Amino acid sequence: MGPRTDPRTLGCSPAFECTDLRSVYVVAAGLLGVVCCLALAVLTLVGELIVHVSRKTSA
Repeated sequence: MGPRTDPRTLGCSPAFECTDLRSVYVVAAGLLGVVCCLALAVLTLVGELIVHVSRKTSA
């Protein structure tokens, strides 16, 4: 980590422009992966429930 700099000395009008967003993208990608996994797990459970109920009613 280098020395702290004031955003005004770098020419960033809002301080947000000086923020490094690479870590935000990594966190967003991780959250998207978790959401996709959870969605697939829910869909799998619903599918298994449908198969179980249809086999139980047909027997």
